[in-house]
Amino acid sequence: MLLLDDFQNAFNFYNSQLFNNSLPNCVFTLTRKARTKGYFSPKRYVDNSKDYKHEIAINPTYLVSTTDIQVLSTFVHELCHMKYKNHNKDFYDLVLTYIPNYKEIDKWLKVNGKIIMF
Repeated sequence: MLLLDDFQNAFNFYNSQLFNNSLPNCVFTLTRKARTKGYFSPKRYVDNSKDYKHEIAINPTYLVSTTDIQVLSTFVHELCHMKYKNHNKDFYDLVLTYIPNYKEIDKWLKVNGKIIMF
């Protein structure tokens, strides 16, 4: 099971390897939200320097009920929201560039998500 520190490590890796270090730093949270695997919230927090920080939240129920691969695919999905806010063609083209089997993972989660998410 992934822990909060693992998300910072994953962010550093994906930002470097997939996004050419173009993503701004963000805050990672574990937040329980019904029927939600995770979400991206732009400019959610303000730090001590008065700089806005984006939030990427992952549902802890999702962490313990799915595989690390499924959680990381959701994580990358949320990172893609830093480039494209909405679920449009450009957004999904970017997601599929980074996760070629995303449709397969997403389909499994839609079928089984009702069982594991509350």
